[in-house]
Amino acid sequence: MFASRPQRLLFELLAAASAVFVVIHSHLVPALLGGLVAYIISCSVQSSAQRRRHRWPQWVTYSLAAVAALASITALIGGVFAAFRSVDIAGLSVSVIKGLEALHLMLPPALENYLPAGSGSVQAALAGFVSSKSEMIRGAGMGILHGTVHTIIGAVVGLMLSFEKICPAHPAALRIAEMASGLVLAFRGVMVAQAKISAINATLTGIFLLGVMPLLGFQLPLAKSLVLLTFVVGLLPVLGNLISNSAITLVALLVSPVAAAIALAFLVVVHKLEYFLNARIVGGEIGAKAWELLLAMLVAEASFGIPGLVVAPVAYVWLRDMTVADNAAEAGSP
Repeated sequence: MFASRPQRLLFELLAAASAVFVVIHSHLVPALLGGLVAYIISCSVQSSAQRRRHRWPQWVTYSLAAVAALASITALIGGVFAAFRSVDIAGLSVSVIKGLEALHLMLPPALENYLPAGSGSVQAALAGFVSSKSEMIRGAGMGILHGTVHTIIGAVVGLMLSFEKICPAHPAALRIAEMASGLVLAFRGVMVAQAKISAINATLTGIFLLGVMPLLGFQLPLAKSLVLLTFVVGLLPVLGNLISNSAITLVALLVSPVAAAIALAFLVVVHKLEYFLNARIVGGEIGAKAWELLLAMLVAEASFGIPGLVVAPVAYVWLRDMTVADNAAEAGSP
């Protein structure tokens, strides 16, 4: 079909890029992620069961794989909703008002005029914001609902695919199966690397917010939610840390400027230390540098928004590995 290997590689890269485009354009990113997570967990459970000396019946293995995969998806979705439900709106409003009062005392009059005068002004501003953005908030709620449903459906499809023993006979079908396996491996590598980084980051953040800051006399509101946020957004390479750091600094600023300065200093020191650790973890799992992932995410976000930002690391590693594997095969061929 193809006159040369480069032509075949170009066709496969275009086909893979087109598949990514269709997934993003059709708003199927949650379904893809749910399917990949369920598939990987199910295959891992089945592989562990097969290594046992006394093998279980197939229906037992499949049942355990299904329970493990669906339980993991449910736990992830439930954790996100629990984080939102744990937010104390009343306590946060009080912290906002106290923080504004502290800023009024510290800022010069020229800057003080840009801040709300008191609690009444804050409540009026919040009410006006909610009223003006009601359609957007309603749309965001429907988007979350659709994303949840798509994630569950994708998980079910991924689970069903993990039970199939696909042995394609046609060369084209075999190549498609190999490309799909490459996508799974790319997703596994990116997620394992980011899960390790995110767990370390969330642990250090938890020690700081729940241990160090109270010892210094600062009780940050939403401290537990911020730790959970740090882990969840930390699964997004590079930019996840920027999101969590901004949230922590802003919440600390509501307590006092001194607390914000301490939090900012902690984040700077921690991320300087994590830079070397992250390079080791990411390089060991997927062999990519931070600037490569950041560049891919910037281009994807500019082109497709948040869904492109989420998919970019996996898509980049997938396409890169396809190119590397083809070059290695060409170098090894006589």
